[in-house]
Amino acid sequence: MNFEGIPVEIIYRRIKYFRIEFKSQGLRAIVPVGVKPEKVLNDHRESIIKKYDKLKCQLESAKELPLINRDMKQFENIVLYYVDYFSKQLNTKIIQNIKFRKMKRRWGTCRNSGIITLNRCLQYVPEHLIAYIIFHELAHTIVRKHNRKFK
Repeated sequence: MNFEGIPVEIIYRRIKYFRIEFKSQGLRAIVPVGVKPEKVLNDHRESIIKKYDKLKCQLESAKELPLINRDMKQFENIVLYYVDYFSKQLNTKIIQNIKFRKMKRRWGTCRNSGIITLNRCLQYVPEHLIAYIIFHELAHTIVRKHNRKFK
């Protein structure tokens, strides 16, 4: 199906409310059984188009970012350096462990137990972005949520 030039995948599920998600291939509409997807899409036309345009703009910006081809050992050394550096700057509690895994929707996470998990894809981005993500996750050792105090 196509909606305003956007490819749409319709998925019917036994759910109460519909859900609209943007994926790299286009739009995914998860619709309750018995509900017409055209009605849902038309009801939310303005917000869908606005989000789609924003996503296109972000993808274009991302094309301009240089990707760095570094191996995992180099990446780990960069991470350890910035964890040590920012831990001292922020005077945060000691990080127990740093884990690396591929994540679909996050760059990193921080647990109360002092475990930071970073997306393996960070190894290909410029170093200043790695530093930002590590700073952000270490800030969560001081303030847990993204509230005013955190910002």
